[in-house]
Amino acid sequence: MDKDLPTEYHYKLVYLYIFQWTFDWTNIKYNVPTLDMKDVKLSFTRGYETALVKLDFPAIKSWEIDAHQTVTSLFFPSESDVQLVF
Repeated sequence: MDKDLPTEYHYKLVYLYIFQWTFDWTNIKYNVPTLDMKDVKLSFTRGYETALVKLDFPAIKSWEIDAHQTVTSLFFPSESDVQLVF
């Protein structure tokens, strides 16, 4: 996909001001999503003196995102490849 989606993302989690984790996702790759086109519904209605077009698009049927994850913490640092499947 060539949308303007990020290829890196960073997140810091702090618990009770003592414990701290930093999550770094790099080399993020997005597969092309599968859309559920058979459930798209289009309807025309009237409301408040205006004609309305309602498009019900159930969005994504499946989508995969791959990345390399690095977690830095004092107790359990780790590094691995991860995959999110929607």
